[in-house]
Amino acid sequence: MTFSEAISSGFRNYVGFSGRASRSEFWYWVLFSVLVSIALSIIDLALLSGKTTVLSSIWSLATLLPSLAVGVRRLHDTDRSGWWDQLHSSGRHYRADRLLVSRGNSRLEPLRG
Repeated sequence: MTFSEAISSGFRNYVGFSGRASRSEFWYWVLFSVLVSIALSIIDLALLSGKTTVLSSIWSLATLLPSLAVGVRRLHDTDRSGWWDQLHSSGRHYRADRLLVSRGNSRLEPLRG
């Protein structure tokens, strides 16, 4: 699958959580998403003086479902359930919550115990 085919497939199947995504489709989608995110962040910094990230936020919301769908389809291609993607995401958030806990005086300290 070529780069442009992977991008069009990602947007065309943006809520298609069934089926399979090839390795090239997944990684071309990730590459495209990261490159556009970087470009929009630079534009946000240049035009809006870094005070807000409007373009980056819009891009993140616009690609949330397509990114989840491509990730789930990629897991299906490796004979795994799409729920593995959610398990990974929830674990990452759990670790971040456990790592940083606010304890008065606006200080963030690692959670002990």
